[in-house]
Amino acid sequence: MRLVILLAACLVCQAQDWAVVKQLPPEKQVIVVLKKERFYGRVQSVSDDSLVVVENKKVITIAKPDIRRVGIRSGSARGKNAAIGAAIGFGIGFTIGALIPGDFERSETRPVFGAIGALAVGAIGAAIPGYSTIYKAK
Repeated sequence: MRLVILLAACLVCQAQDWAVVKQLPPEKQVIVVLKKERFYGRVQSVSDDSLVVVENKKVITIAKPDIRRVGIRSGSARGKNAAIGAAIGFGIGFTIGALIPGDFERSETRPVFGAIGALAVGAIGAAIPGYSTIYKAK
């Protein structure tokens, strides 16, 4: 009996996922991931079996069975992306500062290189927009 309830719940969850996509307003910025490509664009319309997206003034109709994932743009990931980028940049910069021979061998220069790397890569991380997944094919 529990298995039947669990299967029914899974079917309801799957239907609700596409129902969320169907509720997207026109012009909402989305990412649509297929098997070998992805589209970044704005929603034009959604039906029971397809999603129509406008990417660079080109209208693209995508069948629901071809879609692996749909995400909506969310600005909340920019801070996380910046922090991850800054940590990676600091590590790279610090390592470069430690490996450069000559006048840069002093230990005071390593954190300077680390800070430069953190600023550069952190800025790149902040520039990458975040997308929250609202539909994932089962």
